[in-house]
Amino acid sequence: MYITICAFLWSIWSCKPPDTTLKLEGLWLGNYQHELYEFPLPIIWFFSNDSLMTEWKRREQKDFEWLLSGDVLLIDTMEYVVQNFTKNQIVLERETVIVFDKIDTTRKEKNLDFLEQYAWRKKEQKSRKSQKKDLYTEEIHRFKDDKIWIQRTYWYDQLQLGQEIEMRCGKIERFKEYPLIVEAGYWDTCDSLYAPLQYVTDLDKHSYTVLTAKGKKMREITYEATDLFEVSDSAFYVCSQSVGAYYGVNISYKGEKKAVKDFVFNALKNQQFGTESGYIMIRFVINCAGQLGNFEIEQTDLNFNTIKFDKQLIKRLFLLTKSLTDWKIGKNEEGEHIDGRKFFTYKIENGRLKAILP
Repeated sequence: MYITICAFLWSIWSCKPPDTTLKLEGLWLGNYQHELYEFPLPIIWFFSNDSLMTEWKRREQKDFEWLLSGDVLLIDTMEYVVQNFTKNQIVLERETVIVFDKIDTTRKEKNLDFLEQYAWRKKEQKSRKSQKKDLYTEEIHRFKDDKIWIQRTYWYDQLQLGQEIEMRCGKIERFKEYPLIVEAGYWDTCDSLYAPLQYVTDLDKHSYTVLTAKGKKMREITYEATDLFEVSDSAFYVCSQSVGAYYGVNISYKGEKKAVKDFVFNALKNQQFGTESGYIMIRFVINCAGQLGNFEIEQTDLNFNTIKFDKQLIKRLFLLTKSLTDWKIGKNEEGEHIDGRKFFTYKIENGRLKAILP
């Protein structure tokens, strides 16, 4: 059957069976998309002779026998169809497509404890002055207490709007002798390991580099050392991997919309900021503890074309929105508090606040 298909398609593209002589020994890092709305989940496969180990420490380690036969990879009692197979990449399909890349593990041993001595900023490809976006976010992270702390600063046209610190469950781990950084969920308990997984390829006192999966491709990301920042248990965090949509989580404000309007309008009473008219939409997440974070801001004119409003107006609305703290937190079917999304659209006429939507 396989030979027949190849012969039929030979005039369209080169079709040949996987090279079963290729050696799989070593570490393979892969990911798959379980559902369209979920992020890729990481997998580690370590091949050694005729055995395959699929787990890393903190979980039970299991070995499985494997056999590559034609266009099928047999692992214990499971079969995976081989879509593509080279010496550095395997593309498999079962219920979903799984892409594995072989990791270079020949580099020297790294002291991962060094990562906790600094905070780290993603290496910028361009300077801030050359950035095209007027509204942007800077993030610095540090490793502490088996968590990854994110200091997030919001900027608009070089004006600092505000800052937040977000806590993520994550830690520095090793799979055998291989150095890894894992993010763990659920974020309210930090009790599992199946979120983004990164392999540390280089590390010194100035920077470190990780290899991670994005979509179906691997990419390297470099972080540069910077000064530490303080963290606290009151930092913002999300409680689960997926945050509920605007319409899917029952979140309301104490006093309803009237309380929000009274608060914001009283704060901006008789104040004018420039002469622009249009809409300023501020989106944010309300976590299971009622904290606000992960802000996004969009500015348009009355015809929904992108424009720029007065800096101070953006800053005032951002800080006023962030100071709204009397939220009634959403719950799931089991009665547990959950994360949710909200937004406010501020209608501006000639530099003055006229309405709050929806």
